Amino acid sequence: MYRRVVLPHKEILLGILGAAVERGEAGPGALGVRTASTAPRLVIAAHTEHGTVPQGEVEAVRTPRC
Repeated sequence: MYRRVVLPHKEILLGILGAAVERGEAGPGALGVRTASTAPRLVIAAHTEHGTVPQGEVEAVRTPRC
């Protein structure tokens, strides 16, 4: 699952994080492979625990509220 979910999206997520750092919306420490793989891993964990992951849960992981 890691190879099918996390790795294909790593570059996309790194690009999004890089843009956030450039805009000042995230600190330089946010730009890394570990951070980029966190959201997909949370979705995988939710799937492992509950089965089907509701769309609302995916949205909550994708759009964190600070």
